[in-house]
Amino acid sequence: ELWYKQNIRNASVVLGLQDLCAEFIFSENASVFLNSSCGVPSTIAGSMPLPIFPLTALGLQFHYYFTENLIFKTAVFDGVSDDFSINPYNLKWRLRKDDGYQLFAEITYKNTSETYPGTYKLGGYYHNTYTINTVVEDALSISETYPSKYGFYIVLDQHIFKRKSGEELSVFLQASIKPKNINENGYYIGGGCNYKGMISKLPDDVLGLAITHARVNNTLGSETTIELTYKAQLGENFFLQPNLQYIINPAGTAVKLDNSLLVFLRFGINFKNA
Repeated sequence: ELWYKQNIRNASVVLGLQDLCAEFIFSENASVFLNSSCGVPSTIAGSMPLPIFPLTALGLQFHYYFTENLIFKTAVFDGVSDDFSINPYNLKWRLRKDDGYQLFAEITYKNTSETYPGTYKLGGYYHNTYTINTVVEDALSISETYPSKYGFYIVLDQHIFKRKSGEELSVFLQASIKPKNINENGYYIGGGCNYKGMISKLPDDVLGLAITHARVNNTLGSETTIELTYKAQLGENFFLQPNLQYIINPAGTAVKLDNSLLVFLRFGINFKNA
């Protein structure tokens, strides 16, 4: 990312190279899960060249704070970031007519209750007609034009309870819908819960269960994923995260696939200032 932000009374403007998920669609409680739909619903990520990691895009955002808890956000992004085959370091920032544009709008309400805090988002998006150019072997360029697309989404994060000992239970819900006649993925719904501090000696550990479901508009029908994960925080700087995902009727291809069991182990190091 590379951007400039200017605050003007109750508003702010952000201009530059940005990641959409830094401000839009993101669910805090869903972030512990590894299935990509828990990050951006498949209805959106699967049909548009979104400005998200690892390929961000030029954009202009406007935020207006009605109150500290009620925020309106809107943003317009370059419709297509040049593929890595053309722009390997994301340093060629070109705005072309054929790219079109992406428009997002979202209203967020934050419940700041000490007992039951929560965040609730309602948003919509639109992408006009655009063309994607891809370089293949021998510098041959392939161009493909896509029709305009739009849809709506909601994201809910809610704490159910929090004890003085540090134990917390929180839930999340994501839903997205768009016209199936112009999109491969007609609707998506997902949700789950996180339990933090289940073991008293490991107060930062998180146990999570999530279920996601997407309707794919092909002969294979719908796909459902059940995910169980446990993030073990080993000290301040290191974590281990075993993860299980069971995918019922994988529907993202043109052929029928058996149900799949996926096993992951993620580990990470967080570098913090002393």
